[in-house]
Amino acid sequence: MEKFAEQYTLQNEDVFPSADTCFILAFAVIMLQTDLHSPNIKPEKKMSQEAFLNMNRGISVDGGDLPSDFLIDLYLSIKKRPFTLKEDDDARNHQKKNEETGFNDVFFGTAAEERRRVLYKKERAELVESTEKLFKKQKGGSAIEHEFTSSVDPSDVVKPMYDITWGPLLGALSQILEKAEDDTSIALCLNGFVYAIRVASHTNTTLARRTFVNSLAKFTALGSIRELKSRNIECIRTLLSIAIMDGEKLGDSWMPILQCISQLSRLSFFGSGVDSNDDFLNSDAQSTKSLQSSETRETEEINGRVVLEAINEILIEKVFSSTTKLSDKGVLDIIECLVNVSISEIEGDSKKGITGVGRSVRSLGNSDKTDISRKGSNTVVDGPRVFSLQKLLEVADYNMNSRSRLSWAKIWELMANHFVVIGCHDNAMVSMFAIDGLRQLSFKFLEKPELADFNFQRLFLQPFLAIITNPNTLADTRELILQCVDNTIRSLSHNLRSGWRVFFAILSHSANDASVGNSSLGLSILQRLVDCHLDDFCAALKDENRSVDDGKEEDVQDKELSASEVKEQRVHVEDFIGLCGASLAFIETEKELPMALSMRALCHVACYADRIAEGKVLPPLCSTQSSDRTLPGYTYDGLSPKEGREMILWRLIFDGLARGLRSSVSCSGGGVGCFVQRGSVMTLRSILLRHGTCFSANQWKVIMNCSILPAIEMAAKSDTSPVMNIISESPTVSNLDFITEPQPLPPAVDDEGLRQFAEESKLDDRHHTSKRSMGHAELLVEASFVDLKHGGSGDLTQAYTLLRKAPIQKNIEEPFPNSWVATTAPIALGMLTDIFCLIASNYEAEEAKDLWPVTIGQMQKWAVGSPFGISSSSSQSSWAPCEALVRIGCKEISHLSDTVFTLFPSMEEEDVTMWLGFLCQNLAESLSHNIELERELHESVSREIKEMNQVLLNEQTILSADDDERSLSFVHTQYGSGTLDGQRTDKYKDGNVTISIVKLESGATLYGTIDMKSSQDSNTMENELSSVAQLHSDSVDEVRKVASYESANTENPKTAIVRKFIRPIRVRCTSISCLQNSFFHFLGLFSANCNQAEISLLLDAVEFSRAAAEKASVDEDLSSYFVEAMRREWSGEVLEVQAAYTSDSGLGHLGRCEMFFLTQEAGANNILVITNHNGKNAKTRGKRAEELLVGIMPKSC
Repeated sequence: MEKFAEQYTLQNEDVFPSADTCFILAFAVIMLQTDLHSPNIKPEKKMSQEAFLNMNRGISVDGGDLPSDFLIDLYLSIKKRPFTLKEDDDARNHQKKNEETGFNDVFFGTAAEERRRVLYKKERAELVESTEKLFKKQKGGSAIEHEFTSSVDPSDVVKPMYDITWGPLLGALSQILEKAEDDTSIALCLNGFVYAIRVASHTNTTLARRTFVNSLAKFTALGSIRELKSRNIECIRTLLSIAIMDGEKLGDSWMPILQCISQLSRLSFFGSGVDSNDDFLNSDAQSTKSLQSSETRETEEINGRVVLEAINEILIEKVFSSTTKLSDKGVLDIIECLVNVSISEIEGDSKKGITGVGRSVRSLGNSDKTDISRKGSNTVVDGPRVFSLQKLLEVADYNMNSRSRLSWAKIWELMANHFVVIGCHDNAMVSMFAIDGLRQLSFKFLEKPELADFNFQRLFLQPFLAIITNPNTLADTRELILQCVDNTIRSLSHNLRSGWRVFFAILSHSANDASVGNSSLGLSILQRLVDCHLDDFCAALKDENRSVDDGKEEDVQDKELSASEVKEQRVHVEDFIGLCGASLAFIETEKELPMALSMRALCHVACYADRIAEGKVLPPLCSTQSSDRTLPGYTYDGLSPKEGREMILWRLIFDGLARGLRSSVSCSGGGVGCFVQRGSVMTLRSILLRHGTCFSANQWKVIMNCSILPAIEMAAKSDTSPVMNIISESPTVSNLDFITEPQPLPPAVDDEGLRQFAEESKLDDRHHTSKRSMGHAELLVEASFVDLKHGGSGDLTQAYTLLRKAPIQKNIEEPFPNSWVATTAPIALGMLTDIFCLIASNYEAEEAKDLWPVTIGQMQKWAVGSPFGISSSSSQSSWAPCEALVRIGCKEISHLSDTVFTLFPSMEEEDVTMWLGFLCQNLAESLSHNIELERELHESVSREIKEMNQVLLNEQTILSADDDERSLSFVHTQYGSGTLDGQRTDKYKDGNVTISIVKLESGATLYGTIDMKSSQDSNTMENELSSVAQLHSDSVDEVRKVASYESANTENPKTAIVRKFIRPIRVRCTSISCLQNSFFHFLGLFSANCNQAEISLLLDAVEFSRAAAEKASVDEDLSSYFVEAMRREWSGEVLEVQAAYTSDSGLGHLGRCEMFFLTQEAGANNILVITNHNGKNAKTRGKRAEELLVGIMPKSC
């Protein structure tokens, strides 16, 4: 059946997704044929259409269903026309012909067996006929019609009688068995039990069968602490004989039988005088023994000796070895009960069911202790035992190769779930015993090779994956699983097919293991796979002499492949993808791994890229899709079918390295910061530079847009290190000198230094563990990592000299080792320049022209921002880069221009002109956008300052009016100060007197005459004194204002202006100055080769920058806020900042507005003067800007 399914799937590849589905459906069709057309099955019991559909649910790939219409058509066709063998049809026709003619082979020397069968049929027909006549004559000759057929089941006749008699029968047998002393009576009673259980099993009287078996199990006395007698021994023998003879029909009654067998095993150890082999599972074994009374221990030993003398161990073993004779349902029954008994044993409750008492089975993993002090002195508290688990392994071993794969799959599904639960147990010894049992079974299962397109190995090995991925699994258990995988690969790799997927998934999970040791073990297994078995995952070319370039021809080779070869190639590709995914898991993990592990995994990826580029791994012949990377055929969108299929394998590698490039894991070691991110960029760069010519221009475009550029941009935006907030005091003096430099271009493939490095690597097991030759990309990555660990200069031609040296232990770590911008950004952006240089030198000018915007666009984002202009700053897609990214972007724009210039000698004159125009336009655009941003920021900050000053002025006016009003109503008296509450006029003889009502601060009310003038003079004096005090405490008030804003969760207006405008303006000035320096560097080349329009465009941008800087440099409000920004960055007191600005130490010029704008203006004027743009005025302005810039700098400079 397996061969049929394999061949059918190969020859009809569009019918079923896998041979497993065909295999299962073939069995279902046979069952349907037998069920529908067998005369022994009653019509009402025949399989219905709905039952056939339900039976075949979930048989497709990953538990899916086959189309209902397909199954319904299959059902109706078999129902209408049964399929038969030609030999059977001929035999039936021959028999029918003989019956019609009256001849029979009986009279012509037919075998004796055939003659007896014919005579038997004739005699039975006569007996049935006579019986029918007797029934018709009953009850006064009335005609009672009753149909007798040969299909009447005897159990249907016996069951009604048995239902009535089994209860009294059980009572009589139990009472006699309990009181009888003679062997004859005991034997008769036990025979009665045997026959009662047999009848109950055949008549499906479940309750009766359970009751008889449970009663017999209790008569064994194996669950109690008392001496066993001959009666009990005979009951044990009877129970074992029932298990052997009637096991097919026992069902769930296997439970007490297996529990008795478990107790027999335990007693045998007591009788032999040795400790149980389960003691190693129980850490409290000795304390448990000490709690047992001497009487209990003695009784157990006596019973053990009795069992050893009376019960033959072969009888017990036969119970399990005879399971091969059971039907599929019968063996499932015993396995299910064996699983339940195993759970009871592990929980220390294996006697329940044969004693009538016992603890309830707790869920596995519960570590609650039993309160032994509450137990009686005769109660034995068992520790965990694995006897039934061992017997479960034996049953699996007996039945593995004796049953069909379909039957075994059902058996293994039940057993595998139990092994998963036990493997996750919190007792390390128990879980490791289960893992070792799985290992033994897997070795035997994998000895039989798997046919093509089947998944039996994957299903069988699935428990290993389920256990290692369970979060409750112990670290030692996970380590043992990895060791099992390693041993299996070493011994049986030649038979592995679908099992590779499970192993790759396990190795992928080891990358995220909490134990670094397990991660190291997983990677060492991967290293051995790469070194010893990599060729096993590579589909061999049909013609071994065919060159690699031939693999890029039209799809002629696809048409030459047969269906079996196509499937074989698909299997190789799936295994190769799984291997790649396992190595990439060590790069994509969210856990910090040692640098050696991450770098080794990156070397694996480079090795895989070499195999793909060499054509040793062919792309799968399947449809492509770009929506779900977990599904087959995942590739880039926007490509032709052929190009898309070629990128299926490449996208896996590029996306994996892109995720490593933007990883959020903080990883540093050996003085190297962000080694995962930096290593991913270096690996990606090496692969693209060595194998970039394998891709078309369209493929390059999607690689850049879908994998590389999004990862670089996301990593830059996600960096939250202090580097992102560093602002230099001047465009010409950088505070970011610690940023990593881009890597130089690698040496050629045939470089002598790299060749020596490869030879040295084979002799150095620390870096390379295989004798195989390294590919071009792998060799470049290995050399780059050795250079990085030794603090080299990036010259890979000398990397072989570092190979045998110990890595340098840097005493001074990188200032910001966890900053992606400081450690990785220059290498990542430099990679774009190297890639474009490769494209420009190997592709047509028009193809390279299409990739120019992609490359330069990312550099402009870093130098200017995205999108251009401050008007879009409120949108979610806007991004303002920090100074570090600005300096990196501007520097890389200059590097790109310089690199393109080096290619001019090999280009046509018209191509040189085109590229010069592009470079000139790029500088002009970047400069113009920067200046526009700076101008808009300047205008915005001016408006903000004016609005804030107006608000403050209005508030001061209101406060002044309130102060005047309060000063008029505030009076001083000889009794203290107070507030004038009102006045009244009293009439006296001498005239009217004005009485003032004053509410004193003490709370009293004063009535009397007050001299208001003297009181006001006193208030005026106090106000003057308070004004003087206010003048001396500005800094204190400023601090209080800031504190009041913070306490109210409101940003100080000055702080908001500094954050929103001043810092971005300083960054813009820095960007403009850097771009001016780039233009100044290439000024002569531009002037000599670019046309007038292009030069004018660039010089107009320079003039625009000069005018904007001239206007901003004289803005006093802007200058004061530049000083305020510096004060806040220094985080010092006001007096300290003031002292620094007024001292002769030379700090006063740093961070001031003039330092930024006059530098920008002077740079622009220098360019304008050299190009004679705007003539004499430019010279005058240039001289003035330089004089002002020098004037604000201290003499010490």
